[in-house]
Amino acid sequence: MAVMKMTAEEIGILRKMLKMSEGEFADRIEVKDREAIKLLESGAMKPTLLTQKHLIRLLGAASTRSPKLKKMYEAIKERSQVRW
Repeated sequence: MAVMKMTAEEIGILRKMLKMSEGEFADRIEVKDREAIKLLESGAMKPTLLTQKHLIRLLGAASTRSPKLKKMYEAIKERSQVRW
């Protein structure tokens, strides 16, 4: 299966839906500082493969609590499917 990737807009929505500060969110996805979170949310910086993995894991865990996050998780899974 292909790597699931989140867009900058989806990263911002995830952080806001989880009601996390930029610093707390940076710690959870193992990014060095708050400035990197601002860059990720604006699309100026692309997340690394490890950061993507942490984002998807965080989204998967949170999708059980919010219908909006569950819908976003399903959309990411759908577009990440390998087509033959």
